[in-house]
Amino acid sequence: MLSSPSVSFGSKVLHSWGMWYLRRGYELIQRKLKQWKNGQGQHQLQRLEALWV
Repeated sequence: MLSSPSVSFGSKVLHSWGMWYLRRGYELIQRKLKQWKNGQGQHQLQRLEALWV
C-alpha cells in the first residue's frame, strides 16, 4: 500500500509525457502531409491518410 501514491504520480507523469509525444508526433505528421501535398502526388497522400484515419 505504501507504493500506491508514487505509482499514481508516476502514471500521471507518464500520461502527460505520452500526451506531449502524441501531440508532437501529430504536428510532425501534419507538416509532412503538407510537404507531400506541395511536392509529391495526391495518390500517395491519400494512401497515407487512409492508413492514419
